[in-house]
Amino acid sequence: MAGKFIKGALVEFMPTFLIPLPNVIIFQYNPETMTHSWTQAELVGSQRNAKSNPLAVKGVPGESFFLL
Repeated sequence: MAGKFIKGALVEFMPTFLIPLPNVIIFQYNPETMTHSWTQAELVGSQRNAKSNPLAVKGVPGESFFLL
């Protein structure tokens, strides 16, 4: 499957007065040379000490893409 590309898109909806306008970036990538990883969101205050639900973390997890 070397040399085959998959198409992807990043979409961001920008707030406007009446309706959100999409900002679209279209790209191609080779999935054999790309890695994707997540990092856990930071725990704040009482979440560090309490035994809370790990799926109920406040904040956005880190995300990274690497191309070889």
